[in-house]
Amino acid sequence: MRILLADSFEQTGLDALASSGFDLDYRPELQSTDLAGAVTEADVLVVRSTRVEADVFAQPGPLSLVVRAGAGTNTIDTAAAAQRAVFVANVPGKNSVAVAELTMGLILALDRRIADNVAEARSGRWNKKGYSESDGLMGKTLGIIGLGQIGLAVAERAAAFGMRTLVVEKDRDHLTTQRMKAASVETVPDQATLLRLSDIVSIHVPGSAQTRNLVDSDFLAQLAPGAITHHIGASTAQAQEAIAAEVVAMIRDYERGVARNVVNLTPPSEIGSILVVRHFDRVGVLSAVLGALREGGLNVQEMQNQVFAGAGASVASIHVQGEVTPSVYDEVAANPDVIFASVRKSQ
Repeated sequence: MRILLADSFEQTGLDALASSGFDLDYRPELQSTDLAGAVTEADVLVVRSTRVEADVFAQPGPLSLVVRAGAGTNTIDTAAAAQRAVFVANVPGKNSVAVAELTMGLILALDRRIADNVAEARSGRWNKKGYSESDGLMGKTLGIIGLGQIGLAVAERAAAFGMRTLVVEKDRDHLTTQRMKAASVETVPDQATLLRLSDIVSIHVPGSAQTRNLVDSDFLAQLAPGAITHHIGASTAQAQEAIAAEVVAMIRDYERGVARNVVNLTPPSEIGSILVVRHFDRVGVLSAVLGALREGGLNVQEMQNQVFAGAGASVASIHVQGEVTPSVYDEVAANPDVIFASVRKSQ
């Protein structure tokens, strides 16, 4: 399998890919406009900040997976990739600690005016009294917009500083709720309330049409006088090593037929029915099942077939768009190589 790496990549990751037997084309100098011509023979494209436009997917070729070596995928035309059946995957969560650490560093720097202090000291002015009048962070209220992996890591570190942390109320998974509870994170009904009550606001949302221009004049007007809005985020060497290791693991899994962290697949909620077929592991069984679905006008959205060890039997889970009618079910169930078939709604 040939891999084009079109951005800088950790040497440990390059070594791991090479030792796995992959054919590497390491070209970190490539620009977005160069990709369409460079990717023609690659099965996998790995990028970090280089944009991947629609023209990369417009030509025939073996490209079937694009990996963003980072959390967001807003630099990749995921819709164009989906039209050509190309997986787009990311590496979420691996730089969360690095960004959270920087966030706390920036908040401290703003509160203590470290940058101004250093600049004056270097120019020969020693203003100890002026720079000793910082407020401090204990007891201050931190509002977090975007409580993903990074936002949670910030909240956990803010708790250690004795800060009160606020987020906007919304449905969250059990693990997130448990981490919020452990860090004493409180919820408020809306963003306006969060801004009004916060001494410091930290934003950790992906770049998208919904979040573009999030911080505007109205946003700033809702902040209390003297509130802080810090900026920039970055990764550490530790984070980049972790991201590289995860990219390597994802590509190895993909070679074995497992695509992880894919962002451009149809959500399960849009799939109508799941046909579960327990069958003898014989040639032609699944072909007959798919033929019955075709005759019933049902398009397969996702399919998995698992073979039992030493038993000569398998179970297939087939997600289809639409409803499996009684006639289609009867045709599947009547197959002598089908042990049992069942249908359930996917929602």
